[in-house]
Amino acid sequence: MTLQFITEVLQLVDRYNHEAKRHNSPENDIGSFKKWIARDVSMCDEEVDWEGKENNRSADSVISTMIVRMNRYGKNYFRAAIEGSDLASTDDMIYLITLEAFGPLTKSELIRKNVHDKSAGMSIINRLIKNDLAAQRNNTDDARSKVVELTTRGRSVLEQYMAKVRDASKIVTAQLTRKEKLIL
Repeated sequence: MTLQFITEVLQLVDRYNHEAKRHNSPENDIGSFKKWIARDVSMCDEEVDWEGKENNRSADSVISTMIVRMNRYGKNYFRAAIEGSDLASTDDMIYLITLEAFGPLTKSELIRKNVHDKSAGMSIINRLIKNDLAAQRNNTDDARSKVVELTTRGRSVLEQYMAKVRDASKIVTAQLTRKEKLIL
C-alpha cells in the first residue's frame, strides 16, 4: 500500500464521518461505512444527459435552475394549500412546521433552520407571536435569547392545513424518483 492510497482512504473515512454527523446518524461501524461507499460509488457510475449539455451547459447550472423552478412551484402550491388560513405567507407555515419538527428553538436557531436573514426571520416570528400561533419565553440556558414554541392555536392551524401542504409537497416532487428524493 502506498501513502497516497492510505491518504485517500482516510479522506473517505473523514467524508463518511462528516456526513454521518450532518445526518445525526448513530451508525459508526465498518458495515455502515461499506454501505456508504457502495452507495457513493453507484451514484457516480451513471452518465447522465441533460438539455444543453452539447452546448457546454454545466450540471451545476441545470441543478440550480431546477432548484429555482421547484422553489417557485412549491411556493405556488403552498400558497394555494394555506389559502383561507390565518397565515400571512408560506413562510409562516414553514416556521410552524419547523417548530413542530424540532420543538422549541431559539429565535436564531429557527431563523437559521429556515435560511432567512435576521430581519426577515424576526418579522415572521413576531407575526406568529402576534397572531398567537407561537409564543416566546426566556431561554434558561442563555438570558440574552428567547425560545420560540408552538401555541395550542399554532398547532391547531398546523393540523388543519398539514394534509393540504403534504399534497402540495407531493405535487412538487412528483417528477422525482425515490432515489432522487432520498439524495436530496
